[in-house]
Amino acid sequence: MPSPLPLEQDPETVQQEAEGARERHEPRMWARVLAPTLLGLVASVLVMAANTNPGRWLPGSRQGPWIFSFPVLGSAEVPNSVAIAVYYAGLALLGLAWVWILGVATRHRPFPPALALVVFVVWSAPLALAPPVGSDDLASYAATGLLINRGFDPYEVGVEVLGPERAVTATSPFWHDSPQPYGPVFLGVMATASSVTGHRFLRTVMVLRAFALASLALLAVPLVSLARRYGRDPGLVLVSVVCSPLLLVHLVGGAHNEALMLALLAAGLAVGLAGVAAATPRRRIALGLAGVALCGLATGVKLPALLGAAVLGWLWPGSDASVVRRFSGATVATALAGVVVVALSMGSGFGMGWVNNMDVPQKAVTLITPFTAFGVAAEWLMAQVGRPTGPLVPAFRQGGIILGIALAGLCVTRAHRIGPVPALGAALLVLAVSAQTVWPWYFTWGLTFLCIGSVSLWLQVLIVAVNFTVTPLGPPTLGLYYWQETAVAITLVILVAGGVTAATWWRRRAPRRLLPQPLPT
Repeated sequence: MPSPLPLEQDPETVQQEAEGARERHEPRMWARVLAPTLLGLVASVLVMAANTNPGRWLPGSRQGPWIFSFPVLGSAEVPNSVAIAVYYAGLALLGLAWVWILGVATRHRPFPPALALVVFVVWSAPLALAPPVGSDDLASYAATGLLINRGFDPYEVGVEVLGPERAVTATSPFWHDSPQPYGPVFLGVMATASSVTGHRFLRTVMVLRAFALASLALLAVPLVSLARRYGRDPGLVLVSVVCSPLLLVHLVGGAHNEALMLALLAAGLAVGLAGVAAATPRRRIALGLAGVALCGLATGVKLPALLGAAVLGWLWPGSDASVVRRFSGATVATALAGVVVVALSMGSGFGMGWVNNMDVPQKAVTLITPFTAFGVAAEWLMAQVGRPTGPLVPAFRQGGIILGIALAGLCVTRAHRIGPVPALGAALLVLAVSAQTVWPWYFTWGLTFLCIGSVSLWLQVLIVAVNFTVTPLGPPTLGLYYWQETAVAITLVILVAGGVTAATWWRRRAPRRLLPQPLPT
């Protein structure tokens, strides 16, 4: 006798069974992530401990005693080489822990978002208490806040006008006579942090770091929204992004303003895409304008965030729009975001001087700046064959900027085909790599959005490896002119790794989708 056909289950019963399965699944998940979570905690403690050693570049040489001294490693009697070894060991273990827990989250989906946030809190806690990690920009933020509260224009003068303040002596000499290139939004954050702490250096530093932590916590909200809109596992996306060693080391330990920029930019993209998929014209316009405004706020922190508005504008006309209409939409959206930035600049009283200071960070030369490395390598190779030329580095750097802007624009124009999230991620990554000066935290611009889709093996290697490019020995060791042969090797590595990464990403790019999937209502 044939078996009876299964009866159609009640939706409430299906939901209850799914919730029951999830409740049975989560305790086992907690057990699976315990080991990598503890490993990441040990790694973060090692990085924090090594950074309290007085013999290290950061913070010993400029910032003076920290709020605490870690046992043994925080002693001046510990050799500098030991602290450096512990520092790199911590970075390696943190990368291993992230790859481990990323594998667990990939194999056991759905991964609970709450568990991902717990891992983030556990791993970030030691770094939140450490001296500035990987950079002393945090000290310059504190000094700039004091500069603003003293009535000086940060777009006209450097912090040296403050005299022998602790915040000034703790800041890199690079910023002593350099005006600020940051937008009015972050200038307001720096001024507020200095004001509420009574202009006390260490307290200002900790408030700024707490602000960076809060920004990363808020970043989780639009990340979950974007993940659901594109059918990704929200928990896996959070593990991929906020728990990555790149964000932990540089946006928690270093407290760079990328944390605020990314939180606002991701929020703008999530709100704007909700408008693109909205069913009614009124809702479409309201959410679209709100998304562009949030991208404008992000641009008020750092200029590259303007690409978010361009992507939203490119999608506004709809799925069947012509290239002309899309280009017009991107132009209008970018202009509206620009209006927000101008209004913020003029309304805050800071003015638009920061636009003229965009070249200030480019005065530095780092080992991971591809087009500078290309120029140094070309000069060295020409000298080896007996045909010395004039300086080629300026030409390569200018060419890199032009090429980067062109490629970023090309990525934006593919947003309706490959998806707005990967298009924005690729555009930001290209813009970061082609800059005249590249720092590790610049990679967070694009990788944050690329990792929403998937984290391939090459992306994992890139994210883990980038953390090792900031040497703890000091700025002179970053100068490419000290290591011309190294520039040649770096050029080859960049070309090979960049080609493989691009090919891998193109092969695994997001499926062609004209519009984001509407969320269930």
